[in-house]
Amino acid sequence: MLKLELSSKLKSISTRSELVKSIKEQLTDYFDNLEEVRGSISLITEICIAIETMVKTKQNKKEIFMTIYGSLFDNLSEIEKVYLSEIVDYLCENGSVYPRTKFKRFLKSVFSIFHK
Repeated sequence: MLKLELSSKLKSISTRSELVKSIKEQLTDYFDNLEEVRGSISLITEICIAIETMVKTKQNKKEIFMTIYGSLFDNLSEIEKVYLSEIVDYLCENGSVYPRTKFKRFLKSVFSIFHK
């Protein structure tokens, strides 16, 4: 069987696609109705933290956020895109977005098991 050897750019796109898929699956499993949390600052912050934790290469993380958010909610209006962009900028500038340590990820996993 022939094994493809992807260029670094294609690997980056593949990793990005996997990240989008992973976060979307986790959120759709966690919430019965995502529309109830649309625009939630907590949701936006959690997505940003997940991206910050998982993306180790130099990529446009805001663009990744917009891709993830757009995959969760259909038909984002231009106003909503501007609103989201400004919120992400604000969160990043004010230290609300940071990579989670392995210990914090472990605690969050344990917490989610007992609170489902």
